[in-house]
Amino acid sequence: MDAPLVTPADRQAFASDPALAGNVKRAFLRMLAFYGFRLVESSGGVSVERADTWPSRSTTWLRPHNHNFLRQTRIVKSLRLLDQPA
Repeated sequence: MDAPLVTPADRQAFASDPALAGNVKRAFLRMLAFYGFRLVESSGGVSVERADTWPSRSTTWLRPHNHNFLRQTRIVKSLRLLDQPA
């Protein structure tokens, strides 16, 4: 309940500072690799797909009621709040 909220100034900072946006993207790519996904960028936008590592990586987290589902939801919501592609 005491977590900081994203402000309009925060959103503007991520939109205008390539270093901030780059850091968020690198963290997102690291997270995708952990889960066995990859980011696909095209002229139509971005999408997330299963990577070649999916079979081995998914066995570490893809189980019913695993806490990683909530973590993944929070990551995507955070990216959307900061106007970052997800």
